[in-house]
Amino acid sequence: MFGLDGKPALFDELFEQANSVWVKRGYISQLFPAREARDSTLLKAIYMASTESLQAKGFKPPDENIKKRQPVSTKHVYINFDPGSAELNDEAKRRIDEDIAFLAQTNSNAYIRIEGFADPGFNAPSSSLGLARAQAIANYLVEKYKWDANRFIVAGNGPDRLPKPNPTEPGHDTDRRIDIGIVPLN
Repeated sequence: MFGLDGKPALFDELFEQANSVWVKRGYISQLFPAREARDSTLLKAIYMASTESLQAKGFKPPDENIKKRQPVSTKHVYINFDPGSAELNDEAKRRIDEDIAFLAQTNSNAYIRIEGFADPGFNAPSSSLGLARAQAIANYLVEKYKWDANRFIVAGNGPDRLPKPNPTEPGHDTDRRIDIGIVPLN
């Protein structure tokens, strides 16, 4: 099936057939070699570039029950914010596009909880910095992907909410993380 026995991989045959259908239907403009499609990076790129959005329309603003609902899945994404800052640099935007946007697209019928964390030792109310970081990410996703702002639940946390704060100065980079949660509509 996967070509381990020296015979052509069944995946390649199936992919080539599907590839032809995709071109005929206009989903893609050119054929892709099956060997390139085995790498999920290509499939993610095709999905992200799709002009047809799977985004559900018209999210209601999340009420308190939805805001408190446990996510069915959570992913930690490390965004290297500058200390004490919520500004998104190019590297942060790249991480958002690769890790968060893809997750939001594949769960288009769910709310997305974005929880920001602040640096240890930050002097202002640290939950406000965590909230500003989460809001910056939500704003970026709304602006770039034209998603409904009501879909995002933003929350801020200080370093006291980190599972294992890193006491070393270089380790603070990992403390400036974002948790992304998938919260079902029902």
